[in-house]
Amino acid sequence: MAGRWPLPAILWIHGGAYILGTPETASEAAVRFEWGLLPTYRLAPDHPAPAALDDCVSVLQWLASGAEGLVDPKGLLWAGMAAGWQPPWPSLVYPMLGDRTNLPGAVLLTHPGMWTLETNKYAWKSYLVPHADSPEGAPKYAVPARREYLAGLAETWIGVGIQDLFYAEDKEYARRLRSAGVRMDRVHAPQGRIHEEDSGFT
Repeated sequence: MAGRWPLPAILWIHGGAYILGTPETASEAAVRFEWGLLPTYRLAPDHPAPAALDDCVSVLQWLASGAEGLVDPKGLLWAGMAAGWQPPWPSLVYPMLGDRTNLPGAVLLTHPGMWTLETNKYAWKSYLVPHADSPEGAPKYAVPARREYLAGLAETWIGVGIQDLFYAEDKEYARRLRSAGVRMDRVHAPQGRIHEEDSGFT
């Protein structure tokens, strides 16, 4: 082990829309990296926003400090699935970014797969307690899609399937990032094939 440290690291946030999941459910993804850390974070509705994000930020701060000499902060990446994190150097895999997917007039797919509109409503209601009926009063960073100004955010990678319930909101968020001058890639996968729509940073 001598001479190996510090190493690059990835903080991988397990999915579950803030209400379910464990680090073990995402362990397969993390082991592909040289050194991956999968934190446990508090789940809604017992622990609404911003509990989950605060937990993950605490772990990120520890890693960014060097993790007692184990981690090279310059090689640190934060990524995750489903839950809508917006960290430095984010890699977002079908992220749940906006509660307005649940509002009348939202563009929804006919076949959203296992994550339905009803489960999405429940997740956001649980996460935004006591602001479920007026999300504008929730912590500003609790709902990424409600953030008014996106300029200055770190370059971002977003991956989402075209049959995903979050496809429309992820596509719109990618458009807003690009319009704000944020370097980003958006990838979608129709019928099992990967298409890089916004490849080439702007």
